[in-house]
Amino acid sequence: MYQKSKVCQEELDYALSLNKLLIPVVVEPISWDNIKSSIGRLNFIFADTPDKFMSACKKILEVAFADEKYISLHTSYTVQSYAWEQAERHTEHLLQTTEQMEEAHHFLEEGFKDGKEPRPTVDQQRFINESSKFVHQKHVRSHKRHCVVGIFISVMIALTLALGGIVIYFHFRIHSLNEAHDMLERKNQELMMQCNLTNSTWKP
Repeated sequence: MYQKSKVCQEELDYALSLNKLLIPVVVEPISWDNIKSSIGRLNFIFADTPDKFMSACKKILEVAFADEKYISLHTSYTVQSYAWEQAERHTEHLLQTTEQMEEAHHFLEEGFKDGKEPRPTVDQQRFINESSKFVHQKHVRSHKRHCVVGIFISVMIALTLALGGIVIYFHFRIHSLNEAHDMLERKNQELMMQCNLTNSTWKP
């Protein structure tokens, strides 16, 4: 019985410190005076007689799987927050995506509703809050990079258009000058031909 076992008492204290889901099951007569207040408020399942055993098993399964997703997240955030602390709070151990943060915030909202058990721990809250800050900073940095890239692309497009305009302008200028030169050449030839005709028909 856990009341008489030091190891069981230590395990119970550790589970309580992590706000783990506890399902107290009575399998033999106990002294209620020595029950910890932290578990005394819970609903005990009695399996202390053979006729209660099957119904007790059914109740245990019902409680254990009543809120399976929330319990699973509670365990996951406990493990992740511990790993983050052990890694000296390195950011690679934080939550990384917006989707993960949405799930974590929903977990906290659910966890602080009246009557919700088990409650989020202080370590879990710290881990999720720091993850939220980290993800926000990632988005800010990403937005700044996109802005810089956008500005760079805009400048390059503007320069390309400007250079293209200059090339087109000079192309037409050269074309116009060539046409003017050709026209002057034709006029000059016409004048030369007229002069030749005049010289050939003139008699002193």
